[in-house]
Amino acid sequence: MSRVGSAFALSAGVTRPRPVFANSVSFLTRRVVGQQFLLLPDAVSANAYRYSLALSAKKFDWKVSYYAAQQMSNHDHVVVFDEKAERSGYLSHKNGVMARAMNALRRRKGVFWEAPTTKDKQDLRRSHEVLSSIVYTLCNPVAANLCDYPHEWPGTVGDWRQILTVPITAHRPMHFFSQASPEEGGAPSRVLFHLVQPRCFDHLEPAEYEALVRDAVQVECERLHGLRGGRPPLGVEVALAFDPR
Repeated sequence: MSRVGSAFALSAGVTRPRPVFANSVSFLTRRVVGQQFLLLPDAVSANAYRYSLALSAKKFDWKVSYYAAQQMSNHDHVVVFDEKAERSGYLSHKNGVMARAMNALRRRKGVFWEAPTTKDKQDLRRSHEVLSSIVYTLCNPVAANLCDYPHEWPGTVGDWRQILTVPITAHRPMHFFSQASPEEGGAPSRVLFHLVQPRCFDHLEPAEYEALVRDAVQVECERLHGLRGGRPPLGVEVALAFDPR
């Protein structure tokens, strides 16, 4: 693209092209349009979110895998490993499926996501950058003063205390996906997947990596607790009582 073309595109609000590399790690955020609480992780929404994550990774033969994922009320975070430089296609599928599923659940139409944030971190290479992104993702509901620990928030994908061991399961949502069997061209009735260990920590045994994440999350939670000045969190029940529609 020429300099004139680039200047025109940027002035029109088009984001700069971003390189996509194979065997790369990215920390990605997407926000709901107007900061509405349409992603609020009630039981049905949380199941649909996990199902969409699995369906999107499966579409790319699990060459896109998850280190961490978090469903907040008005945005989500994922830390992903992209083996075959397919992040763009994966994100288009993941965000599209989630938008349609959540719109159907909330009985609304129209735009669901805001434009991609410029704060995404792509091609993370250093182990401390990867770990920091994982801890930030897991601790986001604690930082938002919703709970004391990540496992208390229903939007947390996986269990930070045993991040590789505890499987993540979801059932095909009744409100959106076709209920036809896979043999008839439908989506699977149940999905199961695990968060995976980053390659930058291959020198660690799985139990050692789990302990590394567990200790880092504990330290961050204690830091966030200290910032509250003794005040309790809002609480999950109060947060989920909000009507997103």
